Order: sequence, then C-alpha cells, then structure tokens
Amino acid sequence: MSRRVGQAFIENALRGVPLSVNGDGSDALDFTYIADLVQGLILCIVRPEARNQIFNLTYGDARSLKQMIEVVKRSYRTLWSNTCRATN
Repeated sequence: MSRRVGQAFIENALRGVPLSVNGDGSDALDFTYIADLVQGLILCIVRPEARNQIFNLTYGDARSLKQMIEVVKRSYRTLWSNTCRATN
C-alpha cells in the first residue's frame, strides 16, 4: 500500500478523477499532520536526550482508506459527485 495515498487522493480530487482502493477500504494508515511531524523533528534536534535515539514520528491513530475517501469527498465535493468508492 502506498504511503502517499493522501497525496494521490487529493491530486485525483483536484483533477476530478474517481478515487478508488483495492478491497473494502478497511486498510488503515496513520495520517500525520505535517506541523506535528515538524514539531517532532525539531524536538529530536534540540533535545540532548534525543541524541542517538530512534523515533517513530506519527500521530498514533490510524484512519481507514474508506475514512480518508470520506474526508476527501467532504473537502472536494464541489469538484465531482459519486466518484469515490472502494472496489473489491
């Protein structure tokens, strides 16, 4: 599964291209807000106790691909209608 799914969904929405996923859309990813990621990176750089440590910077709460499609549909609904779906 592509880790750039959010980018692909948004690009397709802007182009009016149907969004689809393989399967039922229940696969889940952790979509991290970029400002949170940047804050985490800054803390890793400036905190002495972070030196030589390993971090997994993520939000910690996954959304299914079906949920992500619904978010994109709500955000870009004026561009197209009924083009987002999960496919088996």
